[in-house]
Amino acid sequence: MEANEASRDARRRQRQVNESNSVIIPDRVIDDNKDDRDGEEEESSVSDNSICGKPKRLVRLSLFVFMLVLVIGIIGATVLGRRRNGKEILPDIQATAQDASVSPSTSPSVSISPSLSVAPSSVPSSNPTLSAMGSFGQVLLPGTDVFALDKESPEYQALEWIVSDKRLGLSPDNTTELLERYALAVFYLSTDGEGWDRNAFWLSAANQCFWEDVDCNDDRDTVTSLQFRRNDLGGTLPTVVGLLVNLEQLEIRNSYGPLRGPIPSEIGDLRSLTSLRLWQTQLSGKLPPTIGKLSRLQNLVLVESLLKGSIPSEIGLLIALRRLVFDNIGEIEGPIPTELGMLSALQHLDFNNMGFTGSIPTHFGLIRGLTSLQLWQTPLSGTLPTELAQLTMLQDLILGHTPFVGSIPTEYGLMTRLSLLKLESILTGPISTSIPSELGALLRLEVLDFNNLSLNGTIPSEVGMLTSLRRLRLMNCNLSGPLPTEIGKVTRLTYLDLTFNDFGPIPSEIANLTFRAH
Repeated sequence: MEANEASRDARRRQRQVNESNSVIIPDRVIDDNKDDRDGEEEESSVSDNSICGKPKRLVRLSLFVFMLVLVIGIIGATVLGRRRNGKEILPDIQATAQDASVSPSTSPSVSISPSLSVAPSSVPSSNPTLSAMGSFGQVLLPGTDVFALDKESPEYQALEWIVSDKRLGLSPDNTTELLERYALAVFYLSTDGEGWDRNAFWLSAANQCFWEDVDCNDDRDTVTSLQFRRNDLGGTLPTVVGLLVNLEQLEIRNSYGPLRGPIPSEIGDLRSLTSLRLWQTQLSGKLPPTIGKLSRLQNLVLVESLLKGSIPSEIGLLIALRRLVFDNIGEIEGPIPTELGMLSALQHLDFNNMGFTGSIPTHFGLIRGLTSLQLWQTPLSGTLPTELAQLTMLQDLILGHTPFVGSIPTEYGLMTRLSLLKLESILTGPISTSIPSELGALLRLEVLDFNNLSLNGTIPSEVGMLTSLRRLRLMNCNLSGPLPTEIGKVTRLTYLDLTFNDFGPIPSEIANLTFRAH
Protein backbone atom coordinates (compact mmCIF):
# COMPACT_ATOMS: atom_id res chain seq x y z
CA MET A 1 0.00 0.00 0.00
CA GLU A 2 2.74 2.41 0.92
CA ALA A 3 4.54 1.63 -2.34
CA ASN A 4 1.40 2.35 -4.29
CA GLU A 5 0.87 5.62 -2.49
CA ALA A 6 4.43 6.67 -3.25
CA SER A 7 4.05 5.75 -6.90
CA ARG A 8 0.79 7.70 -7.16
CA ASP A 9 2.40 10.77 -5.56
CA ALA A 10 5.26 10.62 -8.02
CA ARG A 11 2.94 10.51 -11.02
CA ARG A 12 0.88 13.43 -9.63
CA ARG A 13 3.96 15.64 -9.32
CA GLN A 14 5.06 14.71 -12.82
CA ARG A 15 1.62 15.59 -14.18
CA GLN A 16 1.68 19.03 -12.55
CA VAL A 17 4.99 19.75 -14.24
CA ASN A 18 3.60 18.68 -17.58
CA GLU A 19 0.40 20.76 -17.10
CA SER A 20 2.47 23.85 -16.49
CA ASN A 21 4.45 23.17 -19.66
CA SER A 22 1.29 22.57 -21.76
CA VAL A 23 0.29 26.26 -21.63
CA ILE A 24 3.47 27.13 -23.50
CA ILE A 25 3.79 24.10 -25.81
CA PRO A 26 0.36 22.46 -26.27
CA ASP A 27 1.59 19.95 -28.87
CA ARG A 28 4.18 18.60 -26.44
CA VAL A 29 1.52 18.08 -23.82
CA ILE A 30 -0.49 15.93 -26.14
CA ASP A 31 2.51 13.78 -27.07
CA ASP A 32 4.22 13.52 -23.67
CA ASN A 33 1.15 12.77 -21.62
CA LYS A 34 -0.44 10.21 -23.84
CA ASP A 35 0.49 7.39 -21.53
CA ASP A 36 -0.58 9.32 -18.46
CA ARG A 37 -4.04 9.90 -19.94
CA ASP A 38 -4.33 6.19 -20.68
CA GLY A 39 -3.52 5.44 -17.13
CA GLU A 40 -5.90 7.98 -15.78
CA GLU A 41 -8.76 6.36 -17.66
CA GLU A 42 -8.46 3.56 -15.21
CA GLU A 43 -8.72 5.88 -12.24
CA SER A 44 -11.96 6.71 -10.51
CA SER A 45 -14.19 9.73 -11.31
CA VAL A 46 -12.68 11.48 -8.31
CA SER A 47 -9.33 11.89 -10.10
CA ASP A 48 -11.13 13.36 -13.26
CA ASN A 49 -12.55 16.20 -11.22
CA SER A 50 -9.36 17.00 -9.43
CA ILE A 51 -7.89 20.48 -9.21
CA CYS A 52 -5.17 19.53 -11.71
CA GLY A 53 -7.67 19.67 -14.75
CA LYS A 54 -9.05 23.20 -14.10
CA PRO A 55 -6.42 25.27 -16.05
CA LYS A 56 -7.04 23.29 -19.26
CA ARG A 57 -10.83 23.76 -19.14
CA LEU A 58 -10.51 27.51 -18.49
CA VAL A 59 -8.40 27.99 -21.62
CA ARG A 60 -10.89 26.12 -23.80
CA LEU A 61 -13.83 28.01 -22.30
CA SER A 62 -12.13 31.36 -22.90
CA LEU A 63 -11.45 30.52 -26.55
CA PHE A 64 -15.08 29.42 -27.04
CA VAL A 65 -16.48 32.61 -25.49
CA PHE A 66 -14.18 34.78 -27.61
CA MET A 67 -15.20 33.07 -30.84
CA LEU A 68 -18.88 33.26 -29.90
CA VAL A 69 -18.70 37.01 -29.23
CA LEU A 70 -16.81 37.55 -32.52
CA VAL A 71 -19.40 35.65 -34.56
CA ILE A 72 -22.31 37.45 -32.87
CA GLY A 73 -20.66 40.81 -33.56
CA ILE A 74 -20.16 40.04 -37.25
CA ILE A 75 -23.74 38.83 -37.67
CA GLY A 76 -25.15 41.86 -35.84
CA ALA A 77 -23.16 44.34 -37.91
CA THR A 78 -24.27 42.67 -41.15
CA VAL A 79 -27.95 42.72 -40.18
CA LEU A 80 -27.85 46.35 -39.11
CA GLY A 81 -26.08 47.36 -42.32
CA ARG A 82 -28.64 45.61 -44.46
CA ARG A 83 -31.53 47.25 -42.62
CA ARG A 84 -29.99 50.68 -43.01
CA ASN A 85 -29.31 50.20 -46.72
CA GLY A 86 -32.76 48.72 -47.25
CA LYS A 87 -34.40 51.90 -45.90
CA GLU A 88 -32.43 54.04 -48.35
CA ILE A 89 -33.10 52.03 -51.51
CA LEU A 90 -36.67 51.03 -50.74
CA PRO A 91 -38.20 54.14 -52.39
CA ASP A 92 -36.12 53.53 -55.50
CA ILE A 93 -37.22 49.91 -55.62
CA GLN A 94 -40.83 50.95 -55.21
CA ALA A 95 -40.47 53.67 -57.84
CA THR A 96 -38.87 51.17 -60.22
CA ALA A 97 -41.71 48.78 -59.65
CA GLN A 98 -44.21 51.54 -60.32
CA ASP A 99 -42.38 52.62 -63.48
CA ALA A 100 -42.41 49.09 -64.77
CA SER A 101 -46.18 48.89 -64.88
CA VAL A 102 -49.17 50.91 -66.02
CA SER A 103 -52.70 50.33 -64.87
CA PRO A 104 -54.35 48.11 -67.47
CA SER A 105 -57.01 49.67 -69.65
CA THR A 106 -60.45 48.18 -69.80
CA SER A 107 -60.44 48.53 -73.60
CA PRO A 108 -58.00 46.94 -76.05
CA SER A 109 -54.98 49.10 -76.71
CA VAL A 110 -51.86 49.26 -78.78
CA SER A 111 -48.68 50.18 -76.95
CA ILE A 112 -45.33 51.52 -78.04
CA SER A 113 -43.69 49.67 -75.15
CA PRO A 114 -44.89 47.04 -72.69
CA SER A 115 -45.43 49.69 -70.05
CA LEU A 116 -47.40 52.29 -72.02
CA SER A 117 -51.10 52.00 -72.77
CA VAL A 118 -52.92 53.70 -75.63
CA ALA A 119 -55.96 54.51 -73.50
CA PRO A 120 -55.54 57.71 -71.46
CA SER A 121 -55.30 57.16 -67.73
CA SER A 122 -58.02 58.56 -65.51
CA VAL A 123 -57.45 61.41 -63.10
CA PRO A 124 -55.84 59.92 -59.94
CA SER A 125 -58.07 59.53 -56.93
CA SER A 126 -55.32 59.43 -54.31
CA ASN A 127 -54.66 62.60 -52.30
CA PRO A 128 -51.15 63.92 -52.94
CA THR A 129 -49.24 65.53 -50.11
CA LEU A 130 -49.97 69.16 -49.43
CA SER A 131 -46.33 70.14 -49.71
CA ALA A 132 -45.99 68.61 -53.18
CA MET A 133 -49.17 70.33 -54.37
CA GLY A 134 -47.83 73.63 -53.10
CA SER A 135 -44.40 73.19 -54.70
CA PHE A 136 -45.78 72.31 -58.12
CA GLY A 137 -48.50 74.95 -57.83
CA GLN A 138 -45.94 77.73 -57.36
CA VAL A 139 -44.37 76.81 -60.71
CA LEU A 140 -47.52 76.03 -62.68
CA LEU A 141 -49.90 78.61 -61.23
CA PRO A 142 -47.78 81.38 -59.72
CA GLY A 143 -49.75 83.72 -57.51
CA THR A 144 -52.67 81.26 -57.27
CA ASP A 145 -53.81 79.50 -54.12
CA VAL A 146 -54.05 75.99 -55.57
CA PHE A 147 -55.96 74.76 -52.51
CA ALA A 148 -58.70 77.27 -53.23
CA LEU A 149 -59.27 75.88 -56.73
CA ASP A 150 -62.42 73.96 -57.51
CA LYS A 151 -61.52 70.30 -57.07
CA GLU A 152 -63.48 69.49 -60.23
CA SER A 153 -61.76 72.13 -62.36
CA PRO A 154 -59.40 71.00 -65.15
CA GLU A 155 -56.62 73.09 -63.58
CA TYR A 156 -56.83 71.29 -60.24
CA GLN A 157 -57.28 67.83 -61.73
CA ALA A 158 -54.29 68.33 -64.03
CA LEU A 159 -52.18 69.46 -61.07
CA GLU A 160 -53.28 66.43 -59.06
CA TRP A 161 -52.34 64.16 -61.97
CA ILE A 162 -48.89 65.75 -62.23
CA VAL A 163 -48.21 65.30 -58.50
CA SER A 164 -49.79 61.89 -57.96
CA ASP A 165 -48.58 59.92 -60.96
CA LYS A 166 -45.06 58.88 -59.95
CA ARG A 167 -44.50 57.32 -63.35
CA LEU A 168 -44.04 60.78 -64.84
CA GLY A 169 -40.87 61.45 -62.88
CA LEU A 170 -41.50 65.19 -62.96
CA SER A 171 -40.17 67.73 -60.50
CA PRO A 172 -40.67 71.48 -60.04
CA ASP A 173 -37.11 71.98 -61.32
CA ASN A 174 -37.85 70.49 -64.77
CA THR A 175 -39.74 73.60 -65.86
CA THR A 176 -40.17 73.11 -69.63
CA GLU A 177 -41.49 69.55 -69.57
CA LEU A 178 -43.55 70.26 -66.46
CA LEU A 179 -45.30 73.28 -67.99
CA GLU A 180 -45.97 71.47 -71.26
CA ARG A 181 -47.44 68.38 -69.61
CA TYR A 182 -49.59 70.50 -67.35
CA ALA A 183 -50.85 72.68 -70.22
CA LEU A 184 -51.65 69.61 -72.34
CA ALA A 185 -53.42 67.94 -69.41
CA VAL A 186 -55.59 71.02 -68.81
CA PHE A 187 -56.26 71.25 -72.57
CA TYR A 188 -57.40 67.61 -72.61
CA LEU A 189 -59.66 68.00 -69.60
CA SER A 190 -61.07 71.38 -70.74
CA THR A 191 -61.98 70.17 -74.23
CA ASP A 192 -63.64 66.92 -73.12
CA GLY A 193 -60.71 64.71 -74.13
CA GLU A 194 -62.52 61.51 -73.18
CA GLY A 195 -65.06 62.30 -75.91
CA TRP A 196 -62.51 62.86 -78.68
CA ASP A 197 -62.49 60.48 -81.61
CA ARG A 198 -58.75 59.96 -81.12
CA ASN A 199 -56.96 60.40 -77.78
CA ALA A 200 -54.28 57.70 -77.67
CA PHE A 201 -51.60 58.13 -74.97
CA TRP A 202 -53.05 61.35 -73.55
CA LEU A 203 -52.56 61.59 -69.77
CA SER A 204 -50.21 58.60 -69.76
CA ALA A 205 -46.58 58.17 -68.79
CA ALA A 206 -45.62 58.16 -72.47
CA ASN A 207 -43.59 61.08 -73.75
CA GLN A 208 -46.03 63.80 -74.79
CA CYS A 209 -44.57 63.70 -78.31
CA PHE A 210 -46.31 60.32 -78.75
CA TRP A 211 -49.73 61.64 -77.76
CA GLU A 212 -52.32 61.67 -80.54
CA ASP A 213 -52.26 64.85 -82.70
CA VAL A 214 -49.19 66.19 -80.86
CA ASP A 215 -45.88 66.75 -82.61
CA CYS A 216 -42.49 67.88 -81.34
CA ASN A 217 -39.16 69.10 -82.62
CA ASP A 218 -36.53 66.70 -83.94
CA ASP A 219 -35.00 66.24 -80.48
CA ARG A 220 -38.45 65.44 -79.06
CA ASP A 221 -37.92 67.66 -76.05
CA THR A 222 -40.61 70.30 -76.69
CA VAL A 223 -44.08 70.46 -78.25
CA THR A 224 -44.23 72.39 -81.54
CA SER A 225 -47.57 71.38 -83.10
CA LEU A 226 -51.16 70.60 -82.11
CA GLN A 227 -53.29 69.57 -85.09
CA PHE A 228 -56.79 68.31 -84.35
CA ARG A 229 -58.53 67.45 -87.60
CA ARG A 230 -62.08 66.16 -87.27
CA ASN A 231 -61.44 65.03 -83.71
CA ASP A 232 -64.69 66.39 -82.23
CA LEU A 233 -63.26 68.64 -79.52
CA GLY A 234 -65.76 69.96 -77.00
CA GLY A 235 -65.64 72.21 -73.97
CA THR A 236 -63.60 75.41 -74.15
CA LEU A 237 -60.06 76.49 -74.97
CA PRO A 238 -58.16 76.89 -71.67
CA THR A 239 -56.08 79.93 -70.83
CA VAL A 240 -53.06 77.75 -70.01
CA VAL A 241 -52.59 77.12 -73.72
CA GLY A 242 -50.33 80.15 -73.45
CA LEU A 243 -47.82 78.01 -71.53
CA LEU A 244 -46.89 76.17 -74.74
CA VAL A 245 -44.37 78.86 -75.58
CA ASN A 246 -42.59 76.76 -78.23
CA LEU A 247 -45.79 75.93 -80.12
CA GLU A 248 -45.53 76.73 -83.84
CA GLN A 249 -48.80 75.33 -85.20
CA LEU A 250 -52.27 75.22 -83.68
CA GLU A 251 -54.99 73.79 -85.89
CA ILE A 252 -58.50 72.74 -84.88
CA ARG A 253 -60.65 71.52 -87.77
CA ASN A 254 -63.65 70.28 -85.90
CA SER A 255 -66.46 69.53 -88.38
CA TYR A 256 -68.88 71.65 -86.35
CA GLY A 257 -67.91 70.03 -83.05
CA PRO A 258 -69.12 71.45 -79.74
CA LEU A 259 -65.96 73.49 -79.01
CA ARG A 260 -67.29 76.79 -77.71
CA GLY A 261 -66.38 79.87 -75.71
CA PRO A 262 -63.91 82.63 -76.52
CA ILE A 263 -60.42 82.50 -77.92
CA PRO A 264 -58.38 83.18 -74.75
CA SER A 265 -56.29 86.32 -74.70
CA GLU A 266 -53.34 84.16 -73.61
CA ILE A 267 -53.11 83.07 -77.25
CA GLY A 268 -50.86 86.11 -77.56
CA ASP A 269 -48.24 84.38 -75.37
CA LEU A 270 -47.50 81.85 -78.13
CA ARG A 271 -44.66 83.95 -79.50
CA SER A 272 -43.30 81.05 -81.62
CA LEU A 273 -46.64 80.48 -83.37
CA THR A 274 -46.46 80.58 -87.17
CA SER A 275 -49.86 79.09 -88.05
CA LEU A 276 -53.26 79.47 -86.34
CA ARG A 277 -56.17 77.68 -88.04
CA LEU A 278 -59.59 77.33 -86.41
CA TRP A 279 -62.20 75.67 -88.63
CA GLN A 280 -65.85 74.83 -88.07
CA THR A 281 -66.21 75.48 -84.34
CA GLN A 282 -68.68 77.24 -82.06
CA LEU A 283 -66.05 79.62 -80.74
CA SER A 284 -67.61 82.95 -79.84
CA GLY A 285 -66.73 86.39 -78.51
CA LYS A 286 -64.31 88.86 -80.03
CA LEU A 287 -60.97 88.21 -81.59
CA PRO A 288 -58.55 89.19 -78.78
CA PRO A 289 -56.29 92.19 -79.45
CA THR A 290 -53.39 90.18 -78.00
CA ILE A 291 -53.24 88.38 -81.32
CA GLY A 292 -51.11 91.31 -82.42
CA LYS A 293 -48.26 89.92 -80.27
CA LEU A 294 -47.79 86.97 -82.61
CA SER A 295 -44.97 88.58 -84.53
CA ARG A 296 -43.97 85.28 -86.19
CA LEU A 297 -47.47 84.36 -87.36
CA GLN A 298 -47.60 83.58 -91.09
CA ASN A 299 -51.05 81.97 -91.43
CA LEU A 300 -54.25 83.14 -89.74
CA VAL A 301 -57.29 81.16 -90.90
CA LEU A 302 -60.67 81.47 -89.15
CA VAL A 303 -63.50 79.57 -90.84
CA GLU A 304 -67.13 79.09 -89.80
CA SER A 305 -67.46 80.12 -86.17
CA LEU A 306 -69.58 82.37 -83.97
CA LEU A 307 -66.97 85.06 -83.46
CA LYS A 308 -68.33 88.59 -83.50
CA GLY A 309 -67.33 92.22 -83.24
CA SER A 310 -64.72 93.97 -85.32
CA ILE A 311 -61.22 92.98 -86.31
CA PRO A 312 -58.82 94.57 -83.80
CA SER A 313 -56.46 97.15 -85.24
CA GLU A 314 -53.57 95.22 -83.63
CA ILE A 315 -53.78 92.84 -86.55
CA GLY A 316 -51.61 95.33 -88.38
CA LEU A 317 -48.72 94.29 -86.11
CA LEU A 318 -48.50 90.83 -87.69
CA ILE A 319 -45.51 91.78 -89.79
CA ALA A 320 -44.75 88.18 -90.83
CA LEU A 321 -48.32 87.36 -91.92
CA ARG A 322 -48.59 85.86 -95.40
CA ARG A 323 -52.08 84.36 -95.46
CA LEU A 324 -55.19 85.94 -93.89
CA VAL A 325 -58.52 84.12 -94.32
CA PHE A 326 -61.82 84.97 -92.62
CA ASP A 327 -64.61 82.81 -94.02
CA ASN A 328 -68.29 82.52 -93.10
CA ILE A 329 -68.11 84.49 -89.84
CA GLY A 330 -71.06 86.74 -90.48
CA GLU A 331 -71.05 88.34 -87.05
CA ILE A 332 -67.63 89.91 -87.54
CA GLU A 333 -68.64 93.33 -88.72
CA GLY A 334 -67.57 96.92 -88.92
CA PRO A 335 -65.08 98.41 -91.33
CA ILE A 336 -62.04 96.55 -92.57
CA PRO A 337 -59.17 98.04 -90.54
CA THR A 338 -56.88 100.24 -92.54
CA GLU A 339 -53.98 98.74 -90.55
CA LEU A 340 -54.09 95.81 -92.97
CA GLY A 341 -52.15 98.06 -95.30
CA MET A 342 -49.18 97.62 -92.95
CA LEU A 343 -48.94 93.88 -93.68
CA SER A 344 -46.12 94.16 -96.18
CA ALA A 345 -45.47 90.39 -96.19
CA LEU A 346 -49.12 89.49 -96.93
CA GLN A 347 -49.64 87.42 -100.07
CA HIS A 348 -53.16 85.98 -99.72
CA LEU A 349 -56.17 87.97 -98.43
CA ASP A 350 -59.53 86.22 -98.40
CA PHE A 351 -62.72 87.64 -96.81
CA ASN A 352 -65.82 85.54 -97.60
CA ASN A 353 -69.35 85.82 -96.23
CA MET A 354 -68.45 88.41 -93.65
CA GLY A 355 -70.42 91.26 -92.10
CA PHE A 356 -68.00 94.02 -93.05
CA THR A 357 -69.37 97.45 -93.83
CA GLY A 358 -67.86 100.48 -95.47
CA SER A 359 -65.60 100.36 -98.50
CA ILE A 360 -62.43 98.60 -99.58
CA PRO A 361 -59.62 100.47 -97.85
CA THR A 362 -57.41 102.30 -100.29
CA HIS A 363 -54.52 101.14 -98.10
CA PHE A 364 -54.84 97.74 -99.76
CA GLY A 365 -52.78 99.27 -102.53
CA LEU A 366 -49.82 99.37 -100.14
CA ILE A 367 -49.66 95.58 -99.80
CA ARG A 368 -47.31 95.35 -102.76
CA GLY A 369 -46.54 91.65 -102.28
CA LEU A 370 -50.20 90.59 -102.46
CA THR A 371 -50.77 87.81 -105.02
CA SER A 372 -54.42 86.90 -104.25
CA LEU A 373 -57.31 89.12 -103.16
CA GLN A 374 -60.80 87.74 -102.67
CA LEU A 375 -63.79 89.65 -101.29
CA TRP A 376 -66.93 87.58 -101.64
CA GLN A 377 -70.41 88.12 -100.28
CA THR A 378 -69.70 91.02 -97.96
CA PRO A 379 -71.90 94.12 -97.59
CA LEU A 380 -69.12 96.47 -98.68
CA SER A 381 -70.13 99.47 -100.75
CA GLY A 382 -68.63 102.33 -102.70
CA THR A 383 -66.59 102.14 -105.88
CA LEU A 384 -63.80 99.83 -106.90
CA PRO A 385 -60.64 101.62 -105.72
CA THR A 386 -58.14 102.48 -108.39
CA GLU A 387 -55.39 101.95 -105.80
CA LEU A 388 -55.70 98.20 -106.38
CA ALA A 389 -53.87 98.81 -109.64
CA GLN A 390 -50.73 99.31 -107.54
CA LEU A 391 -50.78 95.58 -106.70
CA THR A 392 -48.44 94.70 -109.53
CA MET A 393 -47.76 91.23 -108.08
CA LEU A 394 -51.46 90.33 -107.97
CA GLN A 395 -52.37 87.10 -109.78
CA ASP A 396 -55.96 86.44 -108.60
CA LEU A 397 -58.61 89.14 -108.13
CA ILE A 398 -62.05 87.85 -107.12
CA LEU A 399 -64.83 90.26 -106.15
CA GLY A 400 -68.34 88.91 -105.84
CA HIS A 401 -71.80 89.53 -104.43
CA THR A 402 -70.83 92.91 -103.07
CA PRO A 403 -72.87 96.05 -103.90
CA PHE A 404 -70.21 98.20 -105.48
CA VAL A 405 -71.20 101.01 -107.82
CA GLY A 406 -69.44 102.76 -110.67
CA SER A 407 -67.28 101.17 -113.30
CA ILE A 408 -64.28 98.92 -113.71
CA PRO A 409 -61.22 101.18 -113.39
CA THR A 410 -59.15 101.32 -116.56
CA GLU A 411 -56.04 101.25 -114.32
CA TYR A 412 -56.67 97.55 -113.70
CA GLY A 413 -54.96 96.96 -117.04
CA LEU A 414 -51.69 97.70 -115.21
CA MET A 415 -51.91 94.50 -113.13
CA THR A 416 -50.02 92.59 -115.80
CA ARG A 417 -49.43 89.51 -113.63
CA LEU A 418 -53.14 88.75 -113.33
CA SER A 419 -54.10 85.22 -114.35
CA LEU A 420 -57.64 85.24 -112.85
CA LEU A 421 -60.08 88.16 -112.92
CA LYS A 422 -63.54 87.35 -111.62
CA LEU A 423 -66.26 89.94 -110.99
CA GLU A 424 -69.71 88.64 -110.09
CA SER A 425 -72.83 90.47 -108.96
CA ILE A 426 -70.98 93.54 -107.80
CA LEU A 427 -71.83 96.53 -109.98
CA THR A 428 -75.40 97.59 -109.25
CA GLY A 429 -75.36 101.32 -110.00
CA PRO A 430 -75.26 103.20 -113.29
CA ILE A 431 -72.36 102.27 -115.52
CA SER A 432 -70.55 104.92 -117.53
CA THR A 433 -68.33 102.64 -119.58
CA SER A 434 -68.22 99.14 -120.93
CA ILE A 435 -65.47 96.59 -120.52
CA PRO A 436 -62.25 98.64 -120.50
CA SER A 437 -60.11 98.05 -123.58
CA GLU A 438 -57.07 98.43 -121.28
CA LEU A 439 -57.72 94.92 -120.03
CA GLY A 440 -56.21 93.73 -123.31
CA ALA A 441 -52.81 94.34 -121.72
CA LEU A 442 -53.31 91.43 -119.33
CA LEU A 443 -51.29 89.04 -121.43
CA ARG A 444 -51.05 86.42 -118.65
CA LEU A 445 -54.78 86.31 -118.05
CA GLU A 446 -56.17 82.75 -118.21
CA VAL A 447 -59.65 83.27 -116.72
CA LEU A 448 -61.88 86.27 -117.40
CA ASP A 449 -65.19 85.77 -115.63
CA PHE A 450 -67.81 88.55 -115.56
CA ASN A 451 -71.18 87.36 -114.32
CA ASN A 452 -74.32 89.35 -113.64
CA LEU A 453 -72.80 92.79 -114.11
CA SER A 454 -74.74 95.85 -115.21
CA LEU A 455 -72.39 96.76 -118.07
CA ASN A 456 -73.17 98.27 -121.46
CA GLY A 457 -71.58 98.29 -124.88
CA THR A 458 -69.89 95.37 -126.55
CA ILE A 459 -66.78 93.22 -126.19
CA PRO A 460 -63.71 95.30 -127.09
CA SER A 461 -61.57 94.08 -129.97
CA GLU A 462 -58.56 94.03 -127.59
CA VAL A 463 -59.89 90.70 -126.36
CA GLY A 464 -57.90 89.18 -129.20
CA MET A 465 -54.70 90.16 -127.40
CA LEU A 466 -55.47 87.80 -124.50
CA THR A 467 -53.60 84.91 -126.08
CA SER A 468 -53.22 83.05 -122.74
CA LEU A 469 -56.97 83.02 -122.12
CA ARG A 470 -58.51 79.57 -121.53
CA ARG A 471 -61.87 80.49 -120.01
CA LEU A 472 -64.09 83.43 -121.01
CA ARG A 473 -67.46 83.94 -119.39
CA LEU A 474 -69.47 87.11 -119.97
CA MET A 475 -72.83 86.03 -118.65
CA ASN A 476 -75.84 88.30 -118.09
CA CYS A 477 -73.80 91.46 -118.43
CA ASN A 478 -76.19 93.47 -120.65
CA LEU A 479 -73.71 93.47 -123.54
CA SER A 480 -74.75 93.88 -127.14
CA GLY A 481 -73.44 94.41 -130.64
CA PRO A 482 -71.40 92.19 -132.91
CA LEU A 483 -68.74 89.85 -131.55
CA PRO A 484 -65.26 91.06 -132.51
CA THR A 485 -63.53 88.97 -135.17
CA GLU A 486 -60.35 89.21 -133.06
CA ILE A 487 -61.81 86.64 -130.72
CA GLY A 488 -60.63 84.03 -133.22
CA LYS A 489 -57.04 84.79 -132.19
CA VAL A 490 -57.57 83.39 -128.68
CA THR A 491 -56.44 79.95 -129.76
CA ARG A 492 -56.07 78.50 -126.25
CA LEU A 493 -59.67 79.14 -125.37
CA THR A 494 -61.44 76.01 -124.08
CA TYR A 495 -64.57 77.52 -122.50
CA LEU A 496 -66.81 80.34 -123.75
CA ASP A 497 -70.10 81.46 -122.17
CA LEU A 498 -71.87 84.52 -123.63
CA THR A 499 -75.41 83.73 -122.53
CA PHE A 500 -78.05 86.28 -121.56
CA ASN A 501 -76.63 89.08 -123.69
CA ASP A 502 -77.73 90.61 -127.02
CA PHE A 503 -74.87 89.91 -129.41
CA GLY A 504 -75.12 89.99 -133.17
CA PRO A 505 -74.06 87.32 -135.66
CA ILE A 506 -71.19 85.02 -134.74
CA PRO A 507 -68.14 85.82 -136.88
CA SER A 508 -66.71 83.07 -139.07
CA GLU A 509 -63.31 83.37 -137.40
CA ILE A 510 -64.71 81.85 -134.26
CA ALA A 511 -65.35 78.60 -136.12
CA ASN A 512 -61.59 77.94 -136.21
CA LEU A 513 -61.46 77.60 -132.42
CA THR A 514 -61.95 74.34 -130.51
CA PHE A 515 -63.78 74.97 -127.26
CA ARG A 516 -66.89 74.09 -125.33
CA ALA A 517 -69.24 76.92 -126.28
CA HIS A 518 -72.45 78.12 -124.61
